[in-house]
Amino acid sequence: MQAAKDTFFMTLCGRLQAVNPQRTVVIAGETRPGLVVAENEAGVCDQPPEAFCMEWGAATPVSVSPLVSSTLMSVDVTFRYRTCGTNNGDCDRGRSLTEMDAELMGICTPQQTPKMDYSQATPAGLGSQVFWKAPQLGAATQTAQMLGRSATTTVYFYPEGEA
Repeated sequence: MQAAKDTFFMTLCGRLQAVNPQRTVVIAGETRPGLVVAENEAGVCDQPPEAFCMEWGAATPVSVSPLVSSTLMSVDVTFRYRTCGTNNGDCDRGRSLTEMDAELMGICTPQQTPKMDYSQATPAGLGSQVFWKAPQLGAATQTAQMLGRSATTTVYFYPEGEA
């Protein structure tokens, strides 16, 4: 499962750099694409503004039918993001949130990528695909300074070692 999670994350990071190279986050003094994984960044994913925070759900086998067994797995993913706007929240938070919505939809298209093993110095293909549903955007949430949203998707993959 780790290869599928790494593949999804690395794919979206690369796409985010192409869609909006200015969408970055600084973690431990290092500037990276503005997409972080909650389980990997202790204390960082308290919803950093102007960045996407991914949270992985539980992995479950996909049930095709009671008569057909499959090794296909699924895992739910939640993206949380928020913005202060470009004018310190004065009047364009909605516009900024809409830009982040469009970026999320853009980096999630196309909805597939070859599964890779990123545990090596040079990533290697694993012979299968990771694919996912289009994100479903939740209602906007608001605080005095921030406007945010959660979006969910489901990622599908075959366990490592299986096509």
